[in-house]
Amino acid sequence: MAKYKLLFFDLDGTIVNSMYDIGDAMNHTYRTFGHPEISYEEIPAMVGGGIRKLLVDAFGEEADIDYIHKIFYDYYTQHYVDKTRPYPNVETALQKLDFIPKAIFSNKPHRFTTGIIDKLALKKYFIYVQGARPELYQNKPDPSGILYGLSQLNIRPQETLFIGDSTHDIQAGKAAGTDTCAVTYGYRSKDTLLAEKPNYIIDDLSELIDLSLGTLGTENHNAH
Repeated sequence: MAKYKLLFFDLDGTIVNSMYDIGDAMNHTYRTFGHPEISYEEIPAMVGGGIRKLLVDAFGEEADIDYIHKIFYDYYTQHYVDKTRPYPNVETALQKLDFIPKAIFSNKPHRFTTGIIDKLALKKYFIYVQGARPELYQNKPDPSGILYGLSQLNIRPQETLFIGDSTHDIQAGKAAGTDTCAVTYGYRSKDTLLAEKPNYIIDDLSELIDLSLGTLGTENHNAH
């Protein structure tokens, strides 16, 4: 008997490693405006809040963010799955988690979120895929997107485990009333995630199998 009725996943840094395509789009944008390029290793600390926040943080609020956004968006639209791939063991874990429904909620624009899931042939694992849709809800860490998704699925927050790699994910899950699980292989350090006090912290998605069944030895995975 599964402990939860839904596993609700973040996408970037949790299911897929997208930092190379995001990095290429950022460097294309930097080059366009005569800025020095950055390394891929700098990307993880910059992402998580959505594309617009990424660009505001990079160029400053006084910049013409709408125009910068168009440069980034046009390039990323053509290249967003050039290098993006699932993390190791993710597909194996998703296959073994077939006894429990799974969904996606990302701060990435909805078209890119659904596009990545489709193009990487991951759609068969998820009953619901949701990206950023500002006309309907706010980005994480605001809980409204999680609550919107759960309302579409008719599942209660207390029946849900939200899994992600960022502080935004843990904060949003807590605010929505779900249990939370942080993954350590994504875009944030383990210490940063522990500071948010998720219910669980795991190093590999396969650990969700026993956790979801309530049979995991929690002494090594509770984050408290």
